[in-house]
Amino acid sequence: MKRNALIAIGPDKTCIVAALSKSLFEHDCSIGDSIMTVIEDSFAIILIISTPSAKKRDSLIKDLKKIEKAFNFDIIVKELGKRVEHLLQPNSLITLHGVDRPGVLFKISDLLSQSGISIIELETKTIPAKDGSTLFVMVIEAHAASTEDLKGFKNSLRATCKELGVDVNCKPLKSCEPA
Repeated sequence: MKRNALIAIGPDKTCIVAALSKSLFEHDCSIGDSIMTVIEDSFAIILIISTPSAKKRDSLIKDLKKIEKAFNFDIIVKELGKRVEHLLQPNSLITLHGVDRPGVLFKISDLLSQSGISIIELETKTIPAKDGSTLFVMVIEAHAASTEDLKGFKNSLRATCKELGVDVNCKPLKSCEPA
């Protein structure tokens, strides 16, 4: 089985997940990790899939072209290498919110990078406020190699968020070790 990433984006329409998953099923593909979400008025999908053979993968890609046309979607299938066995797990949850302004994502991600902290998952949302402004919300699941890295980062994070005018909360996540 070959690992592939299937990435799709297009207008938010009903039935797109059913159409994609039917095509994958009909081509004997299995679905691993996935994320599917509405982003503003678009629907975005990232799936890690396994295809049984090059022939099945080629047939799948032809079938996906029909789905692209029917749903006005853009679909990409990219072959991946072997899965990394020891993936980092999140051990910190960072939430920020405040008035939307340019540079918040850059300054926070740059601070994480400089602190040696890995982003495992990051989500942002903008929400119209009653006063006509736009609120910005960001949730980050991150991995810090040590509690010392996290302590130093928290101090820098508070200072950066004060400068940006956003509220922040950073807390440790409990380990999700299997029983």
